[in-house]
Amino acid sequence: MPSSPYAPLVEVTRGPVVESVHSGALAVVDAHGKLIASAGDPNLVTYLRSSSKPLQVLPLLERGGVQAFNLSDKEIALMCASHSGTDEHYATVTALQAKIGISESDLLCGVHAPTHTATAEAMRQRGE
Repeated sequence: MPSSPYAPLVEVTRGPVVESVHSGALAVVDAHGKLIASAGDPNLVTYLRSSSKPLQVLPLLERGGVQAFNLSDKEIALMCASHSGTDEHYATVTALQAKIGISESDLLCGVHAPTHTATAEAMRQRGE
């Protein structure tokens, strides 16, 4: 059996019982790129994908964006996550765009059908 590139990183317990174990691979490097700590395979190639979204929002939060744009918790949560295109998500994004002065045409990601099945079906029925 091949060895896994992942190592156990976190144990979730209930009293003395281990309920689940979460594994991963990580690498910590210094300012010069020298590996100073690791778990699992530090050379594993992977993609941040959606897990980087909270990190991408940090500069906005740290530089006064919440106050400048009067951002709600719902808007901040949506900026930190993937969304499935529900009507609630769409309304939140539309309100957020209005607050910060952008439109859908300013976005580079393009438009796609909602991944939320009920919303996608409702849009199809409305001809959207």
